[in-house]
This record gives sequence, structure tokens and C-alpha cells, in this order.
Amino acid sequence: METKVAPRKYRKHFLPEINDPHLNVLGLRLGTRGQTLKEIEATSHTKITFRGKGSNRTKREVGKIYPGSDEKLHAYIQADTDEQINAAVTIIDQLLMHSDMQNEFRRQQLRELAKLNGTDMSAGTQGCSICDSMLHSAEECS
Repeated sequence: METKVAPRKYRKHFLPEINDPHLNVLGLRLGTRGQTLKEIEATSHTKITFRGKGSNRTKREVGKIYPGSDEKLHAYIQADTDEQINAAVTIIDQLLMHSDMQNEFRRQQLRELAKLNGTDMSAGTQGCSICDSMLHSAEECS
């Protein structure tokens, strides 16, 4: 007796084109070391892959052809139900809703990166008052 597994549903959710050189649309959605993407996937019970122009991770991948690489930048979302896909789309869209929210979200991502790298200076540590560097304290300044 065979049991058939229902095929997973998918949707291509095209990302808006933003002509702001200071805003990394894909980086904002992926987050520090992909942490934001992992959280979105866990929350919505989906698998998300970014495809299309501008989705290459490294310069070595620029010439390679991937599925959807000839299309506009989009999130390829796979899930078992339409509700899960809709939940992922809602979360993805909220990341670019307001510019102040983008800035705060980006600051949070950078704090997470600093913690992961062991360079978190926000835990009560002040930078150097002599040369304004955040890499050392005034006592260590030469």
C-alpha cells in the first residue's frame, strides 16, 4: 500500500525595485548570517530561496545560471499550505514597510553580528574618548 505525499505548494514573490544605494534589500531580508531568513522560515513553516537578478552570493557565481536567474529578484517560497506561504509573504513585506523600521531592524542585525563575532561594544563599554575609536578604551589609547 502506497501513501502519496501531497506536492508542496510554491509561489514566486517578486521584491520591489528600490533605487536606494544605501539599502541592501536582499541583505535586509537575509539578515546576519541568514538569521532573519531562518526565523522567517521557522515562523511560517516554509522554505525560502532568493532567486533572480542580484541574488548571487559571490562574484564567482555571477556567470552561473540558476533557476529563475533571468527574472527579477524574487523569493521562491515553498510550503505545504497557502496560509504558510501567505504568512511568509507578509513577514517579508513588513521588512521594507517603513524606513525608520528598516534602520532599527538593520541596527538590530548588526548588533547580532557583533555578538556572534565577539565584538559587541554595546554592553556598557564606551569607545575611546581620546580618538573616538570604538575598538579600544581611553586607557588603551596610545
